[in-house]
Amino acid sequence: MAVIAFKESGTYDLGYYESGANFFYILTESGKLYELTLYPDMDMYTYDTVTFAEMSRSLGDTGLKLPNVSKCQSGQKDGPIMRVHP
Repeated sequence: MAVIAFKESGTYDLGYYESGANFFYILTESGKLYELTLYPDMDMYTYDTVTFAEMSRSLGDTGLKLPNVSKCQSGQKDGPIMRVHP
């Protein structure tokens, strides 16, 4: 993963009810773009509320190559937060 950006908050249909959710874009080093959904639900084994992540869909290939973006090196790393508007 090279970049992750917040898209929006909304609801996610789990089939048996709608849950609040946060949606993100993920761009890989190879240029593939995905939408990630994070939503709370009950764990069927412990009955605790946990956050699930689902790569809900592939949005295609941007053609942008970002080699070594996520490579770990010494020194301080920036972690900008950005909002993406479609």
